[in-house]
Amino acid sequence: MERWFGTQRQFDARKKRQAYTFSKELSYHEACTWLVVVWYNFGWCVRTLRQKVQQDPPRYHYRTPAMAAELADHAWTMHELLCFPLYPPKDPPNRSTIRTYKDVLERLKGVVATNAQA
Repeated sequence: MERWFGTQRQFDARKKRQAYTFSKELSYHEACTWLVVVWYNFGWCVRTLRQKVQQDPPRYHYRTPAMAAELADHAWTMHELLCFPLYPPKDPPNRSTIRTYKDVLERLKGVVATNAQA
């Protein structure tokens, strides 16, 4: 647990001891904490999770905790993290009827036939 707290303090200046940065509101503190948690799991390649891919000279494939858990296939950039949609759209499309797999195949059949003729 202490190692986790140390990592949190390393990435989040708001949690360092005797620092000038601080959160005036709890919402900012929570947002920064969640950003650190997501960055740690999806963006930061942890040395202890690396996989050796070549013996001599030693070469490694660096992985994030999410890659080790097979939740991601690459280390995310900060841009990917910040642009990832968290919530569904406010105005979802109106679907009065439930679409089935058969309906989707029927719609795709026309698209595939059109593309094959072109």
